[in-house]
Amino acid sequence: MDLTYSNKFKDYIEVQNNLGYPQTIYKFPNGYGASVIKFNYVYIGIEIAVLKFDKNGNWNIDYSTPITNDVIGGLSEKTRDEVLQQIFDLKEK
Repeated sequence: MDLTYSNKFKDYIEVQNNLGYPQTIYKFPNGYGASVIKFNYVYIGIEIAVLKFDKNGNWNIDYSTPITNDVIGGLSEKTRDEVLQQIFDLKEK
């Protein structure tokens, strides 16, 4: 059975918040992660922010990766999975 990247990364989900929209925080072994928010009516699509975790597990949005210098919005599920893979593959700083 083929797993989507979303399922592949299910072991890396750290917390789930509800800020009015479903949000999932991923924390990967390389010290990076992602905030994924699925918007239902503001605009159609998924938004991803690249996160950098410190040694205490706190995180901030990282605007300095080769993936993006901002958040990425309007993504499909397929594109979301591709971006999650790119973040997972980032070299640890």
